[in-house]
Amino acid sequence: MNTSITRFELPAGVPTDAIKKGFLEVAPRFKEPAGLLRKYFLISQDGKTGGGVYLWNSAEQARSFSEGVLRPMIKEKFQVEPSIEYYDAPAVVDNITSEIVLNAPERASRTGDSQNGGSLPGEKSLARRDDCVRASSSTGKSGARENRDGRRRGAAFPLLV
Repeated sequence: MNTSITRFELPAGVPTDAIKKGFLEVAPRFKEPAGLLRKYFLISQDGKTGGGVYLWNSAEQARSFSEGVLRPMIKEKFQVEPSIEYYDAPAVVDNITSEIVLNAPERASRTGDSQNGGSLPGEKSLARRDDCVRASSSTGKSGARENRDGRRRGAAFPLLV
């Protein structure tokens, strides 16, 4: 998995509520990019910087979307050059679904078993999705359910992916 972090200067004098409304209007477009697992919209506390944090299946998918679609979109809409940084994300802890998500290569190298992996402490089950391995904790939240792609969602705080 890979994470990209995008930051850009917001227009002076535009109320934060207007920026939030704009983010909500474009949010459905982020359900479509290939390999995008999760996106967070960001506004700095002083309201001067906007951005996003994206979790991707691969570095190629992150760069393709960020450089081919996102950067031009921000330049056009906000008339600024965004800062985009890329990171490897070898593990993600999801406290809503009580899951630890690992890249398959990290799991194999940690356990020495490229086929089945070992077990994580408190692990209940493993499921494979694209290049990731999910490990559900045996202390999972009650009321969790699966969303359309088979991933679990917490009942109290649905995942916005």
